[in-house]
Amino acid sequence: MGRVKEHYMETTSDEKQQHDAEQDAIMEEMNLSYAISCNYMVNFPKFNKNNLIIFHRVVEFADKQRITRNHYSIEIILNVIRYHTDLDGKGDPFKINNNYKAYYARMYMQYRKCPDFFQLRGSLADEYDYCSDIDCYKEWLDEQENNK
Repeated sequence: MGRVKEHYMETTSDEKQQHDAEQDAIMEEMNLSYAISCNYMVNFPKFNKNNLIIFHRVVEFADKQRITRNHYSIEIILNVIRYHTDLDGKGDPFKINNNYKAYYARMYMQYRKCPDFFQLRGSLADEYDYCSDIDCYKEWLDEQENNK
């Protein structure tokens, strides 16, 4: 084999190894990202159950916005909740984890039967069944009303 061809074969082989390593790193990162996302799917019900006041505030603020708007932002609502209240979140290092936005948006829309109020992107939150969380919230709300 000539020197040019040998050099080309070595370069091509090195480039292929580098490309394969980059692809492996990307796949590992995607798997880690998916695992983290799945972790939020597992943690959301626990966090929500321990902090039903957060969803109650989402309902209050979103209901106010629905009076004059057809669409709104769950991010703004959660930021307003953070700003105006001193919620003592339990079970998470953050008072309201940003990764729960998708869950709260979908849960609210299912609870109020207004499927297009928040704009959605594809999420693992689409796979989640909110029925038990909504039932838990309704029970909590009844307790609050009875304790008045």
